[in-house]
Amino acid sequence: AGDLPALHRSTRPMPKKGKVKKVEEPTGGEGTPILHQAESKPVKHHHSREREKHIDLGPLNVRIEELSVIGSEWTIEEDMFVIRHLEVLATPVRKLENLYANLSKKQPEAYPKTSPSLHELQGRFEELHLPEAAARLKLLVRLVRSACAAEEQALMEEREEAARKKAEEEENAEVAGKNKGGKGKPAAKEEADEAPEEEEEIEIKVVDMKRHQRTMLASKRLLKQYSGVLRKQIASLPQPKFVDAPQTLEMDAKAITYDSVANWDIIQMPVIERMVKMLKSPDCVEKRYRLEEKIKAMDDSIMTDERAAMADLASKRAAWVEMANDKAGRDLQSVRDASDAAFEAYVKDIKKAFDLRLQERLDEVNRQSLQLQDEIQSFFAMQEQRIREEVGSFKETEAKDMRKQLSESQAHSSEIFSQPYVLKLAILGKILDIECIQEAAMMTVLGDPNEYVACKEWESDVIRDKYMREVLPTMKVADVIRLQAMGPPKSYLSKDHLDREVSARRKVLWDELSSLPNLELAQYIDREEVPWQDLVDKALSDRRSKRGYGTLNTALLTPHVALSNNNATAEAAHPQRYCSVHGLVEKASGQWGRHYFEVVVDALSQDGSTVSVGFDLVRTSLDDAPIPGLKASPPDDEHPKGNYGASIQSDGFVHFEGRTDYTGATFGRESVVGCGLDVVQEFACFFVNGTRVTIPLPSSAGAG
Repeated sequence: AGDLPALHRSTRPMPKKGKVKKVEEPTGGEGTPILHQAESKPVKHHHSREREKHIDLGPLNVRIEELSVIGSEWTIEEDMFVIRHLEVLATPVRKLENLYANLSKKQPEAYPKTSPSLHELQGRFEELHLPEAAARLKLLVRLVRSACAAEEQALMEEREEAARKKAEEEENAEVAGKNKGGKGKPAAKEEADEAPEEEEEIEIKVVDMKRHQRTMLASKRLLKQYSGVLRKQIASLPQPKFVDAPQTLEMDAKAITYDSVANWDIIQMPVIERMVKMLKSPDCVEKRYRLEEKIKAMDDSIMTDERAAMADLASKRAAWVEMANDKAGRDLQSVRDASDAAFEAYVKDIKKAFDLRLQERLDEVNRQSLQLQDEIQSFFAMQEQRIREEVGSFKETEAKDMRKQLSESQAHSSEIFSQPYVLKLAILGKILDIECIQEAAMMTVLGDPNEYVACKEWESDVIRDKYMREVLPTMKVADVIRLQAMGPPKSYLSKDHLDREVSARRKVLWDELSSLPNLELAQYIDREEVPWQDLVDKALSDRRSKRGYGTLNTALLTPHVALSNNNATAEAAHPQRYCSVHGLVEKASGQWGRHYFEVVVDALSQDGSTVSVGFDLVRTSLDDAPIPGLKASPPDDEHPKGNYGASIQSDGFVHFEGRTDYTGATFGRESVVGCGLDVVQEFACFFVNGTRVTIPLPSSAGAG
């Protein structure tokens, strides 16, 4: 009966292993197709070939394929190396050879190749993206992303541990300096080391520009750990008069330390409170954005898997239905043939009985066919529901904790980095040398720069240059142009920086326009939104002047021809008249005996009109309205070896050497016809919408 497409394929995640429930076998008469579901067993993968399991499934003989990776001479570690650096991390290709060489020295059994070239690595990357390697690619991408996430988490933990150890070492050094000379109390020191150290707090007294005073308590360790400025100030503070009283750190907005940012009212209690909260969780913003990226990647992966599974299921359903219909058709034909053979053996008197018997058999086959199709639809509906349940379960279990963490991180970072305080915290982090606040503020501003352009802190010398260099390149051209025309209070961005950014982007656009081919430049001109029309006009003008833009000869044309577009466009003024026009192409378009030009057919009537494009002699008159190549020019005093024109006609004919041949290369409205002449190699060629038509010239054509 032939093989049906694969029914069973592993999907992620499988709820459990073991046997899969069978579809009940239909009952019926002879020839009834029966569907089976194979048992799900562990698959042993081999590098040399794919494994597949064949099960006897009755008349349909269905082949069940199991998911397996594509065999290859590349090891799993080498494929993970290719996916990791060329897709996940986008490592520069110049570093790949050194990275592979280092891994080959450390793990020769996993990386057995001897210095593979960049071409081989990129070739393997393309092989993994072929349809037959989709399963292997999906598995490798998951493994690589999981490994990268683990490495990133380990790196963050290592950094936190290093920062904690550094703070402890500095604090121990201060304690050792204070206790220097006190050699008579070793026992007390041992007791102090054994006793658990409580978190020491310090009182921060904030005096703002209006001379309002407010105080708050903060962790002395965190202030010293994250700010070198505060560490020095705390070290110079006197000891409190009372034993249990905390030290007091005064932050006066009018102090010399804060003169450079006095205009933006940085030293105020809301800003300091947010600074203290940030120091308690310095990675909150980074964690938020990292979780957002992970959730987005996870959602994309889930949707991709779901779409792939549903598409695969739909294609299999259609294939099964088609095969069932084919089998039903074959069964019907077999029944008819058998009936016809039997009918010929009997006399005509019993024909009616055979007809009745045939009808019964046909009805039975139709019933069985309908029953089979119903069972197929039911089976695939169950599979579809199972996929939906698995995807829903995965979303609920895997993404729940991560979304909760994202919500908490968003709330925490939004509380600290609200719109009026983002740049204030950036300035404070800069003057107090708190790197985590600076990075968090920069990430927040880069998230949506337009939201913060009205903040007057942009005028501060502390952050202006750095933020302008980081933020402006990430903004759209339209936004940069709009901000260039704005000023305070709508925008406090630096006018000089905006002008430099616009100048740089204009240069990039000009370089892009200068390098575009003619067709792509024409498509760019037709865009509705062009940022700088003057650059587009200049590029078009330069292209016409520097690349030999063709010009038609106003003195060398027949009647009924109208010229326009600076004599670059010709139009037949009378549709029933034969007309011709000649033009000249600048020699700059072919300095070494190789010339080329293009003609665009804007319109062509459908009433049988034709147009010819090609090369011809240098003429002074068109009285006979010649078609280039239709007539060969004999030798004369000016051209001893003769002259030969060549042209291609819109109905597919080519004229050269005084004869006409049919090539089939037709063209019409909106076609582009390219004409090339090589007098060195002695041949002419035409291009019709990119398809080349070559015409060999006679041996005497070189002199023409």
